[in-house]
Amino acid sequence: MIDTCVSASTNSTLPPRNILFVWQPLTVTGGVETFVASCMRLLPAAYGIQPYVLQIGPSTSPLLPDFEPYHCFLLHLGDPSRFEIGSRFAAPAGLLADRDIDAVVFNDWVFAELVEPLSVRFPVCMVCNSHQPGGIYYSLAARYSKHLRAIIGVSETITATLRAHLAPEDQRLVHLIRNGIEIPAQWKPSHSLPDEPIRLIYLGRMEQEYKRVLDLLDLAADLDRLSVRAKILLVGDGPDRGILEERIAASPRENVTFESFGHLGHAAALELLDTCDILLLMSDTEGLPLCLLEAAARGVVPVVTRLPNGIEDYFSEGVSAFLFQPGDTPTAARLIANLNRDRALLARAAAAARKVVEDFDLQVTLRAFARLIDEVTTRAA
Repeated sequence: MIDTCVSASTNSTLPPRNILFVWQPLTVTGGVETFVASCMRLLPAAYGIQPYVLQIGPSTSPLLPDFEPYHCFLLHLGDPSRFEIGSRFAAPAGLLADRDIDAVVFNDWVFAELVEPLSVRFPVCMVCNSHQPGGIYYSLAARYSKHLRAIIGVSETITATLRAHLAPEDQRLVHLIRNGIEIPAQWKPSHSLPDEPIRLIYLGRMEQEYKRVLDLLDLAADLDRLSVRAKILLVGDGPDRGILEERIAASPRENVTFESFGHLGHAAALELLDTCDILLLMSDTEGLPLCLLEAAARGVVPVVTRLPNGIEDYFSEGVSAFLFQPGDTPTAARLIANLNRDRALLARAAAAARKVVEDFDLQVTLRAFARLIDEVTTRAA
């Protein structure tokens, strides 16, 4: 851990505000971690909002490099049962003392049981990142809405579904703040040459539940059967990384190779993404993935699962993205084989995907988020 902690002067005319993100230990790269890191880096100077992060749960892995400069704003609670669940808020002694927290932001419904006790002392907001039609997340929104000051949907589909699950009087709580990224000024399509293995990348949490990372093994076998020369880059960490790497080592392919990088800092992950042709997502549930937007901004064509999560609200199938049903790796392999064969199609798709994400600027996202925090804290004052 470094000895100094980054702080920034503010250009905001509003009084400084402190917010507390509630999330898991910051040891695995994912969309939530990327968004929170952007907030740590950009919100203080631009909007006078200083984020803290309460990491809940045991941590056995190193802190992600992107958060090391902000270590003095990171709090850790290994056992969530140390919060008293009920009508009264109780935190471990000294955990939030002298932090002067103005609002609490949950980054997903993972720790929804803490919404009620925290709402006794703080205005609480919830970010809804994932879409599960009729699933538990929307039921939780209805259950906890009376304790929330705002619920953020990161796509039009998620926002509309949230409102549909809430009572009419609670629908005003829902705000659309789309995910955003820093869009690079320069990009180029088709990063590998036609006579080289096509470069595919999986970037995210390494887990079978929801993310279906073990399906990458079936995809490799299907590509091998189609004689597609491919290299699959794996970036990220998670509970099933070891299983995936063991099975890769036990099943070498003639045409397909893997390279695993583990978790990387955001900048290093983006540098690697810049060298790839196709982004892979195998998930059976998603929201509006940041890795999808970051890939498209760099001319990396999405070959991703077809989900009712709003991706098709923005990306057109066969034009700016190529879709397959979760688990249908033979179809995914055929899509990749066609893009590998038709490099002109790959280049057109890269340009179309890049065009889509020009409407997902991170500054727009942060401006809307800061405005909502201002509204929530002003009402609470």
